[in-house]
Amino acid sequence: MLAYPSLQDRIRSEIHSVIGRDGEILMSDRPNMPYASAAITELQRVANILPLNVVHRTTVDTEVHGQFIPENSHILAQISNMMKNSSVFDRSEEFRPERFLMADGKTPNKTTLEQAVPFSMDKRQCARESLARMELFLGLVMILQKYRILPPKDAPLDLSPIEGIIHIPKTNYLQMILV
Repeated sequence: MLAYPSLQDRIRSEIHSVIGRDGEILMSDRPNMPYASAAITELQRVANILPLNVVHRTTVDTEVHGQFIPENSHILAQISNMMKNSSVFDRSEEFRPERFLMADGKTPNKTTLEQAVPFSMDKRQCARESLARMELFLGLVMILQKYRILPPKDAPLDLSPIEGIIHIPKTNYLQMILV
């Protein structure tokens, strides 16, 4: 969010129209904040911290897009590659929360939402996904309801992660300006 002040303003406008400047945010408000929800999903797509899924094993001979995979093969899914290069995510290098909304700007786009899998999928899906999604929504909305987040005027902004088994964000300083 640090890199997109105008996006913050758009989310803040939505927050203020739903709960006001001083209202308490509840999870029941989430359906009334489609842009904030879409922005959170886009944040997770672009800044995915878990590039690789856990190892899977084929239980039968399998074919995927014409590629034969024998039974008992170990498979390592690259979640971040899927979310950044999928044909569903047009212009995937751009930060565009709108990709998760239909043309009306309110209805969730199920096609793109199904491709965003920051918590993995199927049997290996994160058991705490619903709690994490709730914390992300409540935390971001509470911060943006009251503050504009900006990089310091004299410090460079480096959003590239420290790559490893888990991608870790680099230290960036910020300004939080009360709105």
